Amino acid sequence: MVDVWLLNFDADDELSRTGRRKAPVKALFAALAQRVGPLLGEHHRLLGDEAAQPPGRGRAWMMTDTARAELAAAGFAPVPSPPMNVLVEANGRRFSSALGTGLPSATFATSEEEALRAVSSPSPTGTWLLVREHAFAGRHRHRLEGTALSAELRTWMQASFRSGEGIEITPWMPRTKDFGLHGYLASDGALTLGAPTEQLCDARGQWQATVRTEDLTSDELHALTTAGTEAAEALHRIGYFGPFGIDAFRYEAQAGGSFCARCEVNARYSMGWAVGMGTVRPDLA
Repeated sequence: MVDVWLLNFDADDELSRTGRRKAPVKALFAALAQRVGPLLGEHHRLLGDEAAQPPGRGRAWMMTDTARAELAAAGFAPVPSPPMNVLVEANGRRFSSALGTGLPSATFATSEEEALRAVSSPSPTGTWLLVREHAFAGRHRHRLEGTALSAELRTWMQASFRSGEGIEITPWMPRTKDFGLHGYLASDGALTLGAPTEQLCDARGQWQATVRTEDLTSDELHALTTAGTEAAEALHRIGYFGPFGIDAFRYEAQAGGSFCARCEVNARYSMGWAVGMGTVRPDLA
């Protein structure tokens, strides 16, 4: 039997509380699929490949309800995965924000009143970063210089809260390097962590490439590993199991450089997941 993959890179859109799923941009998805080669195991195929014939197991970037249905309709049995409500919670910034980012004055707003109160005082860096609950790939975010909201930003905030999504508010930090730590969480809570990685991103925070790294101080490595373990424990408590990763970054501060060990939790596969995990693949067992 051949395992097939559905690389639903737009899965985070499906998690949005608006309930809408945008039509996949097939050309973009095809290009991204070529860059996750290490993710697929030997003899694995992409859904739609002529060599991928049922019966077999179906795997997905994130096993959303839509992904599960598409795989089943094609004759492939989806691998066990958490229910949709757990995926929604685990991948929301409400969840990761509750674990703490370590950034000064960071908060998660669930109403316009809370958001306005949070940005009524100047950011420690002079700029606020506002990110919608299920934002990803550098999308659905705004920077606020000072405290005066534009009409456009006010409208964006109101739309976010009307849809049921909150907004994470943190001081914008001038990043000098982006890092990641990936892992696999078994249903019994057993944790396997990969090697630390450096994420090469563009100015908007969109991923470009991932490489393994040794460019972490001993304190940064300890903080990153601790943050990854804490995230796994929190994910297990809400019923999540499967692949996950955390994002981290080094930034410039007035008193010198500093390190944010966990700015985001991704309870799914990610572009650098297979790089960090290498040959250790409990997900394929």
